[in-house]
Amino acid sequence: MESNKSILIIGKPESAKTTFLAQFIILARKDKSKVKFWKTPENIQPIEDAIKRLRGANETQATPAESNEVILLPIKIAKENISLNCPDYGGEQINEILNLRTFNPQWQSLIKNSSSWIFFIRPKQVEALFDLSNKSYKANIEESKKSTEQVFKVSEQSNLIELLQMMLYVKKCSFQKEITNPKLTIALTCWDEVDEVIAPNNLLAKLLPLLNQFIHTNWHKDAVNVIGISAQGFELKSQANKDKYLDDGSTKFAYVVKNNTTDKVYDITELIVESL
Repeated sequence: MESNKSILIIGKPESAKTTFLAQFIILARKDKSKVKFWKTPENIQPIEDAIKRLRGANETQATPAESNEVILLPIKIAKENISLNCPDYGGEQINEILNLRTFNPQWQSLIKNSSSWIFFIRPKQVEALFDLSNKSYKANIEESKKSTEQVFKVSEQSNLIELLQMMLYVKKCSFQKEITNPKLTIALTCWDEVDEVIAPNNLLAKLLPLLNQFIHTNWHKDAVNVIGISAQGFELKSQANKDKYLDDGSTKFAYVVKNNTTDKVYDITELIVESL
């Protein structure tokens, strides 16, 4: 049995989207994960450079801003064959969408035809800006005293909520009932950079409370996942870490942490399994 499902991965620059796709393909090729290929993929050329870099113990490079490719992955989960469409694009396009408040025809098509959305959010990139959801009025006054110049900037979670609203509008989703299609997964990336032992659900609520509330207010509970993921395992700046990659392979150290747990699962293809 074969089915067609389309996952749209949303990620700003340096959110580890490219690293994840490269590691995912390496694992599926090895036939040692929950997700396998039931035939050889035909168009992974856009991600081949990232695969080669990881195998050589080098960090991946950002996808060019103008890049727009759809990688077709013939994957198998349990006994089901799935033709999975994974767009690969430059993360700068997300910033441009937010600045222009509009989607071009290609993006509209991707949104309309997708059955699952995965939002890649790197916790380290989330700035601690003033936000009524996580600061008191008193705290804001104290900060104002320290600086006479105040620069307005929209918070990260406000941007993400607006992006979700725009996508739901294109998808023609109604807020009259809980959303089940598309399924939504929040992937908190570069989990190895998180300093505390905490479940992904709790970190999302702590870091982006308004976004967390928006999601759980509008999506059905069975259509939402929050997953921590470290697609690389650790930085590859030191020679010792590079040697680990060269000795044991790049995928050995990559892992996910699911929803309300703090346990590491060393199979990042679980992110795709959970999102379908």
